[in-house]
Amino acid sequence: MLEGIAGPPDYLALAAPFTGDRHRDLMLSYRNVGQCGMMVSDRSRGRVRGRPGVPLIRYDLCREDVATVHAALVRLAELLAAAGATAIYLPLARMPELPDADPGPLRTLRLRRGDLKLMAFHPLGTARAHADPALGVVDGDLRLHRAENVHVADGSAVPSALGVDPQITIMALATRLAFHRRGEPCPS
Repeated sequence: MLEGIAGPPDYLALAAPFTGDRHRDLMLSYRNVGQCGMMVSDRSRGRVRGRPGVPLIRYDLCREDVATVHAALVRLAELLAAAGATAIYLPLARMPELPDADPGPLRTLRLRRGDLKLMAFHPLGTARAHADPALGVVDGDLRLHRAENVHVADGSAVPSALGVDPQITIMALATRLAFHRRGEPCPS
C-alpha cells in the first residue's frame, strides 16, 4: 500500500540520503517536499538472541521482499513524476536521487537488500497472539502464556503485518483488553 505521509521534519532528516550542505539545503526546503511511504506485508523473518540485557536483533529481507519494495519504489516514483515532482529522493545507497524525476533508471536497477535504507513504523508480531504457546507469546486474551496478570496491548500482539496502518487494530485490541480486565463486555 502506498500512502502520502505528513511526517515531521525529523522523519525527512532521518530518511534523507544526503549529509552536509545537501542535507541542509533539503531541510531548508522542507515546505516544498512531499513524503510518501509504503506498507509491505513482509515474508522475511527476524530473531532475537543474546543474553538478558544484551539482545541481538537480526532481520534480513528475503529476495521476495526486496522485489516488493523495489516495485513499490518504482510505482511511487511514477506517481510522483506524474504529479509534477522535479526530483525524487530514494532510500537507496546506490541511487539516492532521481534528479529529473525520471523513474527509468530505478526500473532497471538490480536492487540488493544492502542498497536499502528503510525505516519501520508500527512493528508487529514480536509477541504474537496464538492459542498455542509454541506458536505465540500471548493467548487470545492477550495474556502472556504461562504467566498471571501480564498482558500485551500493543502492535506486538498482532500476529503478522496487516498491509495497512494498524493503528485502529491496536486501539481495538487495547480497548478489548481494558474491558476484559474490568470484567465488562466490550461495546460493539
